[in-house]
Amino acid sequence: MREIPKRNYFLLLFIVVGIVFGTIYLSHLYNENKESTFISPMYEFLPSITTEEVMEVVTHRPLIVIYISDMTNEDIYELELELKEMIISLEIQEFFVYLDSSEHSESILEFFHQEFDIEFNIHDTQTLIVVQDGAVLGLSTNKPIAPLSIELFLRNMGVIENIEDSGL
Repeated sequence: MREIPKRNYFLLLFIVVGIVFGTIYLSHLYNENKESTFISPMYEFLPSITTEEVMEVVTHRPLIVIYISDMTNEDIYELELELKEMIISLEIQEFFVYLDSSEHSESILEFFHQEFDIEFNIHDTQTLIVVQDGAVLGLSTNKPIAPLSIELFLRNMGVIENIEDSGL
């Protein structure tokens, strides 16, 4: 029987170690990419619209709250979770729509300026626009907006009416 040269064992060991390290490296890259594809909880929770659909929504609903934020902004994740819970607890989800500002922020600003004659900043912020019967009732833009401030704003705009006090 012929003996297998020792260099073949070293070659096999090198290949196995290379495969193990390559697998670990690719797994790490996959997990990094998976973590970087963050999506806002509001994007998944509220009906999402585009700027082209805003006028249709505004004309078909007497009262609408347009929530604008960057769906890839991880800094507002916790606040958006709180906002989501507030919307659920106050049962006002039917008034809200979501407009993502992550890609076309300049066209969103231009649209609202032309259609409603309002100007605001949406870079790294959350924006709420309350529209009733086609006219803007109120605008709230903060970096970021706390859910309690949003609730007070919505009460002042008349979105939250005849609802039991939620602890304010």
